[in-house]
Amino acid sequence: MKNIKNIFTIIALLFAIASCKEEIKLDFPSSEKKLVVEAEISTEMDSSYVKLTMSADYYSTDPYPNVSSATVTVNGVNFPYVGNGIYKAPSPYAGVTGTVYNLNINNNGNIYTAKSLLDPMFRVDSIFQVFKPAEGFFKAGYTINYLGFDDRPKIKYTFFNDDLDKS
Repeated sequence: MKNIKNIFTIIALLFAIASCKEEIKLDFPSSEKKLVVEAEISTEMDSSYVKLTMSADYYSTDPYPNVSSATVTVNGVNFPYVGNGIYKAPSPYAGVTGTVYNLNINNNGNIYTAKSLLDPMFRVDSIFQVFKPAEGFFKAGYTINYLGFDDRPKIKYTFFNDDLDKS
């Protein structure tokens, strides 16, 4: 029985040593550039923006090209270009919760549209620092904590279930 185990061990070692290595190159063909949109409408004054870039090839290490010649409007309000692909809301501008926002982008004759409802956020009551000792891979230091009230509908938003393991 020992001889059979030794033979199998020798055969397995031979396969491991004599295995072939073949380099496989995947060819991702260059694709058509697409407009990439990052947008945020915020209830904070003068914090709303739209950032436009173009997609890049898979193997490219260059930064994404910024788009500077588009026309951007949100609910009919023009967002002028300010640099680095960013179109910023004119001052003073603040979003209103419960409002549907319509984004329109005209870039090189192509028109892109999007629609979104600005949902309410939870209310933050207080913010405070707490010192935490080193634990696991976390270094010792201060964390920022907050106390808040979330009176939004529980089905739509994340919530904590405090009924776990109360049997």
